[in-house]
Amino acid sequence: METYISDLSGIRHARALVNPISTTIRQGERKLNRLEKAAEFEIRRRIYTSSDAEATDGLIGRILEEEAEEGALIVVSGDGMLNRVVNKIVNDGLSDAAKLTPILALGAGNANAGAQAKHTKQHRKRPELILRDGQIIESNPIRFDIQKPQNKEHITRSAAFFASLGMTALASSDRYLNKPSHRKHMGRYALTRHLSEPVIAARTLWTSKTNTVIQNNQEIQFFDMQFLNSPFMAKYLTYPIRLSEQAIFNCVVPDKKLTTLAWSMKHLLRGTISGDYMKPEDKVYFETVHDIYAQFDGEAEVIPSGSCVSVRMEEQPIRLIISNPDI
Repeated sequence: METYISDLSGIRHARALVNPISTTIRQGERKLNRLEKAAEFEIRRRIYTSSDAEATDGLIGRILEEEAEEGALIVVSGDGMLNRVVNKIVNDGLSDAAKLTPILALGAGNANAGAQAKHTKQHRKRPELILRDGQIIESNPIRFDIQKPQNKEHITRSAAFFASLGMTALASSDRYLNKPSHRKHMGRYALTRHLSEPVIAARTLWTSKTNTVIQNNQEIQFFDMQFLNSPFMAKYLTYPIRLSEQAIFNCVVPDKKLTTLAWSMKHLLRGTISGDYMKPEDKVYFETVHDIYAQFDGEAEVIPSGSCVSVRMEEQPIRLIISNPDI
C-alpha cells in the first residue's frame, strides 16, 4: 500500500550510495552531478560499494543509521543494489529514524525498473527536475518467507517493485543477464546491450522448463509466476497495477506453448494481462517440488526443492522519492 508523506522541502542533506561496477555507472554519476548542482540540500558523502556482498550489506546499514534525521539516501546503481537497501530497512532491525530514510533511485545498472517505475522519462533524463516535482511516499514491499529444508533455515527476501519464479528469474541469474562477462560488455557498449538482451530472452525461453509447486495439496505447474508492486518489470513489460494501489498483482504464465507465450507477451506489452490482486491480509503458500529460480527486483537466487514459501505484503513500509504522477 502507499501513503503520501510530503514534498522534498524537509530534506536537509543526503548521502549517495554508488555501485562502481554498475553497467552504466558513468551515466549514473553524471546524473548525480546534475542533481548535486541543483539541490538546495547538501550531498555530504559519496560512498562506493565493493563486490563483497557481506561488506556491502554492512556498509548500507551504517549509511542508513548515520545522520538519519532529515536525510535522504540516493542510490546510484541498478535494481540489485536498490533491493539490498530495501531488505536492510525491512529485515535488519534498524532504528526507526533509519527506517524512515527516503530513497531516491538514479537508475545506473543492468536493470532499472525501480527508477523506471518511480520517475518519468523526462525526470530520468533530467534528474534535477526530481527536486522540483518529487514527493515522498510510503510503500509496502513484497515479502517472501522461505523455510529451506536444509537445517530448517529460514530466510526472508523482500522486493520493492517485482518478484518472480521461473523463466524471468532464470534470465536475471548469473547464467544469463548477471553473468560477469555479459555485464562487462554491457557496461562498455550500448549497442551490445540492445542486441544481446533479445538473444538472452530467446535463449532463456528455450532452456527454461516448466516449474512445479504444491499449493493447497495440489501440484501447480507454471512457466513463470510473477508478483508485482509497480507498473514495470525490467525494461519492456508493463502491468495493470500502480505503486499507489493497496495490493500486489499476481499473474501466472502456465506454459511456454507458442500460443500461450504470444498471448502473454501481447498483454504484457499492453499492460492488460489478467491476474489476481492480493490485498494486505492475503497470503500465498506453496512448497517447491524441485529447485526453482527466484528473483527479487532483479536479484536472482535458487529456492531449493522442498522449501516452504509464503508470499505477502510487507508490514514495514519503506519511503521512496518519486516523480511519476501515474504510479
